[in-house]
Amino acid sequence: MVSRHCFELDWIAQIREKYPKTDPSIIEKTIYAFELLGLLIKNGVDFIFKGGTSMLLHIDTPRRLSIDIDIISNVDEGQLENIIRGTVFQRYELNKRTAGDIRKSHHKYYYYSKVNKREDYVLLDVVNYRNPYRKLIESKIQTDFFTPEKKMAVKIPTLDCLLGDKLTAFAPNTVGVPYNKNKSMSIIKQLIDVDDLFMNLKEPDDLSHTYQQVFEIENGFRSDQYTIDTVLADTIETCYLISQIDLKKSVSNDKTNEIRKGIQQIPGHLLINKYSLSESKLSAARIAYLATIMKYQRDNHDAYLKRYQANTITDSERIDVEKYSILNRIRNALPEAFYYWHLISMIEMEQN
Repeated sequence: MVSRHCFELDWIAQIREKYPKTDPSIIEKTIYAFELLGLLIKNGVDFIFKGGTSMLLHIDTPRRLSIDIDIISNVDEGQLENIIRGTVFQRYELNKRTAGDIRKSHHKYYYYSKVNKREDYVLLDVVNYRNPYRKLIESKIQTDFFTPEKKMAVKIPTLDCLLGDKLTAFAPNTVGVPYNKNKSMSIIKQLIDVDDLFMNLKEPDDLSHTYQQVFEIENGFRSDQYTIDTVLADTIETCYLISQIDLKKSVSNDKTNEIRKGIQQIPGHLLINKYSLSESKLSAARIAYLATIMKYQRDNHDAYLKRYQANTITDSERIDVEKYSILNRIRNALPEAFYYWHLISMIEMEQN
């Protein structure tokens, strides 16, 4: 549960001193999201906390804020409505229920925003399916954004398992957050999250196991129409599409326009000064490398942990795979991104 003073404008102003670029209403909503998380625990709801907001419990310096609560639970919807009695939340609304073999529901918890001086809400997404994570931990609920009234812990996947989950979401043509659904910023959020998690990866087996499990669940929603290699190829192709934007002879289409739009929309959610196209290209290169390892060298643990070091690219090294050759043009401007695409090209050439 969040200390009452953390809902006040003075507290939000203090947080903005550390994160001046972040939209104060997003900071406020993050605080309310964690209050909702505390209410779920206080009321005895059994759940696994996952998704972007849970990353604040994993990474000391995340690059963005997330404002929804995502859980796996078989909780009764009536219990979810009753938890707000006598709290900072004013009303509850069951937003949408998805029919099918796996129950999904979306719940809005409304509060009065002191930043915007109007009603706003925190979204709780609930899915009822088997636990896909190889490992779970009990994590203290503690971040820079609020002071807790009392100590609480929540069940979350390990960072490596969360990466396996998040990676499936970055496949917009197959099982991930899709194009053409007014979700441009959500695609970029996944790009940032997967990059941040990849750079902190420690246990590749946990990543691979969870990826397989989440893929099976998400593919099941879609009548099992994809293979795991098809989804990984989608991730790699999406990363390539981002990486080639604005280069000579690059592709420009509705998808690249949507990517640009997402980058333009993200600043208010950032805890860093900026996330430009150049930063997105670096994220894309890292993620493409991860997906390539998972597709072609899944059991090569050392490959997962390989990272760029300055001066590791020699003048003679080039990207020789024809479909990626345009990315030779980023060698000087984005040497780290070039490094990962060079590794990708070598791995793919070994398959032929």
